[in-house]
Amino acid sequence: CRSGNGSQWSSFGAKGCAGQDATGILLQVCTSCTATGNTVSGIVGGKGGMGGWSKGTSGGTGGVAAGIRLVSSAAFSLVDNRVSGVVGGAGGTTGEYAGGGNGGDGLAVLVSGGSGTQIQGSLLTATGGAGSTGKSSYPGGSGGLGIGLDLANTSVTNVAHNGMYGLVGGSPGSGTPAGTRGGAAGVRATKVGSLSLLHLTVTGIGGASPDGHAVRVGAGQASSVLLTNSIVANTSGPCLYSDASNPATILSAGNFLAYSCAGGTAVNTTVSGTPLALNPLFVNSAQGDLHLQAASPAIDAGKASSNYCAEPEPNGCRVDLGTYGNTSEATPNPSATHCTCP
Repeated sequence: CRSGNGSQWSSFGAKGCAGQDATGILLQVCTSCTATGNTVSGIVGGKGGMGGWSKGTSGGTGGVAAGIRLVSSAAFSLVDNRVSGVVGGAGGTTGEYAGGGNGGDGLAVLVSGGSGTQIQGSLLTATGGAGSTGKSSYPGGSGGLGIGLDLANTSVTNVAHNGMYGLVGGSPGSGTPAGTRGGAAGVRATKVGSLSLLHLTVTGIGGASPDGHAVRVGAGQASSVLLTNSIVANTSGPCLYSDASNPATILSAGNFLAYSCAGGTAVNTTVSGTPLALNPLFVNSAQGDLHLQAASPAIDAGKASSNYCAEPEPNGCRVDLGTYGNTSEATPNPSATHCTCP
């Protein structure tokens, strides 16, 4: 599209060209590579092309924005990356007698294809693109999705100590009817290999959409997805969600905290034991500081057999839940006991 903004269109009713995708860091077909310590921000998908004036020629869909996109790579390590300000492209506007364009998805990290990827120590947030207005009693465009970690048709061996916050879908365009507000998820897994989500923190997901989840497993998932030693909080839908077509044993969770999950803790999920249901007391989750306050109930609340020896004194003789459990950035409880590690 001219200037990359989807402004080229035809008065004869041809749909304008679709919004272009935008990527901060693109990594393709790389074996045993590492991307570490990167800060990615300000990635915005192209606006959808403009619809024509003829009846029914809706505005185009906005482009997908991805902070980091990893494609068909093997044994790749994504470590200690920070991704924010990723926004899907807005839906294209339209003429007088047509629907609004849908917003593009905003994906902080997208991993598609490949195998053996490790994702550790990263903080992620993203926003879906807004749908545009439908004209003359035509429907408005729907908002795009906001996803922290999007895994599709891949095998990921290690997802640990990551945080996702403030993920929201795009706003709907007005029209008859109005579009649908975009959903959001901290982690979305679609047809992936066996997946372990360890020491994950996901909070502030979904906004005004009822479709906001900390972890969402798509249809057709054949391998297990396990969440443990994690914190999921403040979601606009159930914190843990697996598509109804999947067996209930596909997504499972244990030793975790679930707080303020609209619609319940979990849907079509096997939950072991009773999760903590208390405010995790983050330092400042709105600004991406997912450290725990000293009074947090998530301190020393992890799985009894998990390693805690990387935590500072006093370590409480038990690992913390969430992103910083069993790391030097864990928050100690000043009144806890301390166990000496080998």
